[in-house]
Amino acid sequence: MAKTEKWRWKENLECPYCRNVVCFCGDTTFLGETENQDKKRIEFDVNSGFCPDCNNFVAMLHIYEVTTSHMQIVTTHIKNIRYRRYIIPGGCLEKSLPTEVPDEYAKDYIEARLILEDSPQASAALGRRILQHLIREKAGIRERTLDREIEKIVESGSLPSFLTESLDAVRTLGNLAAHPTKNDTTGEILPVTYEEAEWTLDTIEKLFDFYFVQPATLAKKRSDLNSKLDAAGKPPLKW
Repeated sequence: MAKTEKWRWKENLECPYCRNVVCFCGDTTFLGETENQDKKRIEFDVNSGFCPDCNNFVAMLHIYEVTTSHMQIVTTHIKNIRYRRYIIPGGCLEKSLPTEVPDEYAKDYIEARLILEDSPQASAALGRRILQHLIREKAGIRERTLDREIEKIVESGSLPSFLTESLDAVRTLGNLAAHPTKNDTTGEILPVTYEEAEWTLDTIEKLFDFYFVQPATLAKKRSDLNSKLDAAGKPPLKW
């Protein structure tokens, strides 16, 4: 039977809702234990609580490998984390996008965000596809590889510096799932880390703002101003 104990996270963690680094307080629910194929003890529990900043509920699954040592009459159990992830929010929380972002981009982006925790490789592959689609459709750049397309748009000077730096970092990482890079020494395909896949998605968000949100905001301001000019009997803006 599962038992519940009070716990406090000693480490600082980023809240998946407000993205602030906070110290969570809540309950630990022990789910059970088993042995793996190496006869090592594996424990499962879920930590749950509320973010002290935004007050949203979170739950995190932990899987531990337990090492037991015996020194004289003292027995010590050391719990090493082997896996952990937020299960609330999980796939139930979709990262919202501005309404200005077209569905052809938004659907792939949402999917890439939802699978980021479970498969950075798959998330990165979707992210690179979105990047390639954006660069080809909005910048008119078409090359044999996405790496070359990113290089071209960086060199073009058509983007603000913070965007070119972010894109160049994606290109430099270069070991995402859609176009894997092999280690020159071993021939091994280098894995995509969570951080690398997340960087790609964050860069896409910045591009969405540049290509879709800011032009729409400017168009609305221009329309509102032209309405006021028209009401005052003045000619509309020419730009």
